[in-house]
Amino acid sequence: MRMFQVAPLMRRNDGLADVFGEFERVFDTFARGFPLAEGGAAGALAPRLDVAETKDGLEIKADLPGVKESDIDVQLDGKVLSIKAQREEVRESKDKTWHVAERSSGSFARVLTLPFTPENDKVEATFADGVLHLHLPKPDAAKIEVKKVAVKGVGKK
Repeated sequence: MRMFQVAPLMRRNDGLADVFGEFERVFDTFARGFPLAEGGAAGALAPRLDVAETKDGLEIKADLPGVKESDIDVQLDGKVLSIKAQREEVRESKDKTWHVAERSSGSFARVLTLPFTPENDKVEATFADGVLHLHLPKPDAAKIEVKKVAVKGVGKK
């Protein structure tokens, strides 16, 4: 995943372009597997999300490839939803010479402020095929009823 490309304005022979190229390579290797969080803390690694609102609540999907169900922590504190996960990887080095090791591991998190406070006892979470599914029902007070408003003409001649 290449986030940006460094293109020097002029060719230099002092190796500066090589330094930027190496920095870019290291950054790409570090960030592979979980992209940088959009709208989150600078440099924070986080899972990608889909968030959809229905008339009844929010549906959230989070991609957590390679994460075990037991390594997922979902917390709800009022309107604040936290999704944390950890992906452990054990690479055995005995009798192996690694040529490429691109898969990342570590802890990842995503924190969202929701447009309403869900009822904690009605929140549902399931995890299948590397995707966390959350259903956060709206409380009755947050459900907006759409009403038709009649428009009357004034002073027509």
